Amino acid sequence: MQAPLILLAITTIASGGLISVFGHYVPILVSGGVVTTIGMGMIYTLQIGSNSSHWIGYQVLAGLGVGFAFQVPQIVAQSICELHEVSHYTAISLCKYPTTNTASGCIDDRQFSK
Repeated sequence: MQAPLILLAITTIASGGLISVFGHYVPILVSGGVVTTIGMGMIYTLQIGSNSSHWIGYQVLAGLGVGFAFQVPQIVAQSICELHEVSHYTAISLCKYPTTNTASGCIDDRQFSK
């Protein structure tokens, strides 16, 4: 489904614009986390016979939340770090995403395979 990915891109651009206009990033980061949690919680409630409108809507909600908060750490790094530190911070934070997902997948697999 392409709708969550498209909304992720649109809301990422919107969150960057809001941070540029207002100068505050914490409310955007928190609201993105809340919307993502609600969307993922709704996805968890899906059943085999659920209507397509339910799973599409839940994916859209989750995509909005993820997109709203996804690039906030990089935006903040570019605005508060010294110029020579921006590349280091960006590399570390972008490396964290796949590393954390891989580690949590291994841990989950180990816990649920018992």
